[in-house]
Amino acid sequence: MTHVLFLYSSNKRSILSMGNETMDSRLELYFDEIYRASQKEEWRIVEQKARAVLEAEAHHPKAMMFLGLARAGQGFEPEGENLILASLTLDSRNVEGYYYLGVLVLDQGRSLLAIDAFLHGIRIAPTSHPLHYQLGRAYERSGRHDEALSAYARAVDLISSSSEDALAWLDFSAEAKEAIVRLGNLPEKH
Repeated sequence: MTHVLFLYSSNKRSILSMGNETMDSRLELYFDEIYRASQKEEWRIVEQKARAVLEAEAHHPKAMMFLGLARAGQGFEPEGENLILASLTLDSRNVEGYYYLGVLVLDQGRSLLAIDAFLHGIRIAPTSHPLHYQLGRAYERSGRHDEALSAYARAVDLISSSSEDALAWLDFSAEAKEAIVRLGNLPEKH
């Protein structure tokens, strides 16, 4: 069986016909490029690459997630959120999808939905340092300081053990430690 993958470079569109093994390795290279571009917040490149993957494989959950992330990064948050949710429908064990959904809705001030997204991700990847850190942020924004402090402390405890995590490239160790100090200095409620 032969697959067709559309490759975009320098605004030129070329079609490569390849067998399954080559397609898998080409998709892996594409996702490496998508990861690098997303880390640099080069959202148009992320969108372009994700759309190319989706042309070859219309229901690829990770490509759909990255397309959602790119659309949200370009200011189309509702569309981005819907695409990330669709990717989670296709792959409900995608920890990155829960992470990005949580960050997106937290940045919109929707901390309860963010808490839910981060908790879903933590159920799948309980040792994910970034998920615990972001959960702490969501708890803090919703005024739940004791839970925030616990989540930040757990994030600090997990810093060295998240190396197998899909989100391991994210390091919030300094931020988590600073949040612990900040929350520890809050006056107690009577």
